[in-house]
Amino acid sequence: MAKRKTFAVPVSSNAAALNAEIEKDVPMEKPQPLVPAYCSTCLGETRHRLIGRCSKAVDGDDGWYERTIYELVQCLGCENASLRRTYHDAAEPADLIEYFPPAASRRLPEWMAPRNWPPAAVPWPQIVGVLREVYAATFSGNNRVALMGTRAVIDLALTEQLGDIGGLNQKLREAKKRGWIGNIDYDIFRTVIDAGDAASHRAYNPDAKQLNLIVDTVEHLVELLYVLQPAAKEIAAGTPSRPPKQSKQ
Repeated sequence: MAKRKTFAVPVSSNAAALNAEIEKDVPMEKPQPLVPAYCSTCLGETRHRLIGRCSKAVDGDDGWYERTIYELVQCLGCENASLRRTYHDAAEPADLIEYFPPAASRRLPEWMAPRNWPPAAVPWPQIVGVLREVYAATFSGNNRVALMGTRAVIDLALTEQLGDIGGLNQKLREAKKRGWIGNIDYDIFRTVIDAGDAASHRAYNPDAKQLNLIVDTVEHLVELLYVLQPAAKEIAAGTPSRPPKQSKQ
């Protein structure tokens, strides 16, 4: 029977145990081994089927060593597949685990799917494209880059709606003047813009919780301008008007 290396237990941070796992050669099991792994679709750790595995070992004369294990895993729930990389070396006591595509910490809004794009929204693909880059930076832990991107999304959306009438703060004031956003919304967006400026000019690095709140805010603005506003007009057009009041005899 053909054999190949498989991996059915969590990676150990102990070098000797990791060496043993790398050298292990066992028959392909049916069904394939199950391992716990993070699922970006289910947004949590679930049971995965181990589809494939390969490993790499580096040993130096001075006692330095590196161990890397690559695993292709598939979630048993949603069937989403990803590549998991587990790295360990002599200087780091804990295993470094990464996923490709990067592990997602939030779901993308339904309205971002191409089938849900509003008709005749010319800049919409560009706005969605920048938002996707924000999500990619968020999932990769590049919080500063993601924060700068959220500011860019606000600027791009307001410029498309209002034209290039000045700086971002002026556009935000005009959006408030036109009634698109209220006083509370204005203060929130001002805070987001200030945070984006701080990331660009003062290396401000928000934590994951703060960044997700900021992304929530930017999603709300885009949905308001490009999804809810056109939907409200469509609903209004299809809503029967009230019949005229009958005059009293």
